[in-house]
Amino acid sequence: MSEAPPNIKEAVSLLKNKYPTINIIASTNSFMTATYQRTPNAFVKVKFTLTFPNGYRNSATEDNSLVVGIEGGVNVAPGLKKKLIKELEELPKKEMKSTFHQMDAAIKRLVEFIDTNLFVPCWKELRQVVELLSNSNDSARPDTIGLNERKGLIRLNFQPRNGKYQYKCSIAIDPAYPNTTELVDYGKACKLKMESTNFPGPIEKIITSHAQELVRRLQDGMSEDQALTMSNPVNLPLTDSKSSPNETPAEAWQREEDARLKMYKISGGPYDGSCPQPSLLYLVKFLRRAIYRFAEDKCPSCDKFSVPADPEELAAMYKAKGSVQAKRSRPCCVHCGHWYHVGCMDKLMNEPPFGIGATCTGNCDGKQLYHPDWPLETAADRERLYHQRQAKEREMADAADFF
Repeated sequence: MSEAPPNIKEAVSLLKNKYPTINIIASTNSFMTATYQRTPNAFVKVKFTLTFPNGYRNSATEDNSLVVGIEGGVNVAPGLKKKLIKELEELPKKEMKSTFHQMDAAIKRLVEFIDTNLFVPCWKELRQVVELLSNSNDSARPDTIGLNERKGLIRLNFQPRNGKYQYKCSIAIDPAYPNTTELVDYGKACKLKMESTNFPGPIEKIITSHAQELVRRLQDGMSEDQALTMSNPVNLPLTDSKSSPNETPAEAWQREEDARLKMYKISGGPYDGSCPQPSLLYLVKFLRRAIYRFAEDKCPSCDKFSVPADPEELAAMYKAKGSVQAKRSRPCCVHCGHWYHVGCMDKLMNEPPFGIGATCTGNCDGKQLYHPDWPLETAADRERLYHQRQAKEREMADAADFF
């Protein structure tokens, strides 16, 4: 705009039209105070004051150039904030046409800064993420991270087992983080997308879906431990949840949700998104732990690696659909998060205590050993078959002794 409005009232009106997302709190001939946030429900909110030393003027000089102030409490990295303040201090000196042009330039830069730095609401978490991967990055764990602040995009490449296994993914930060801008994106404050991996499809799905649900639970308002428990894809069976004949799918979901909260002794709330929790750092920690646990941990039953060192050998186990040995060598994730061989798990579930009261022998403080392929309701059948086998073996032993 070449010509400046004659007074502060008209100047403010023009600025409101040009920057509709700016909320002007107060304005006089000597100052204007306003706030800006990227989206209506964004947690990053900048409050600033534009001071006109000699009042609003249609011609500016060094003596009456604008003074920009940013109030405290802004969730911006100290280095970025310092850089922004320095830019805003220098801007008025470059726009000497009028006070209005200086105001316009300052607001434009503030809006541009917030809108093009999508990591602003999670800079502390992001710094910890970078430190986490940097401090643990050695030849055995050559993980990498790439950042694009204008798109709010993080690219991660986890490479366990000396880089033989690989899980590449991206995380897009929502502009309203730790919330989401649109209701349709609820649960995707950190939008996780698996881009490539040499994990078998069923394995990748377990890890990725668990991580995505973890983010949703954190946006619901749960603590990290609560979110981890409720996002587990290998859920314990519900013992206190009776369905009604005419309930809708939504009612069925809510009934099971309430029963699971009660079973896991999770209280508090409301877990309705009214108090979303940061999810970036915990998401990356979970992904790294889950990926390395799968590729590098040993089966708690036989104390051998859950997966072979060669990813192609693991892939072959899933391609050999008719092979009983291949199926029994596959890994399966139980409720506590440990990976057992299917054969090892099958042996455990078909011997006393047949899954009833069985606990994991891994380093998970003896959590219940459970997988839906060996449901608790069929434990009695497994026990019956076990005793039948035992009786038959005794008969064969007695017959051998007779001869």
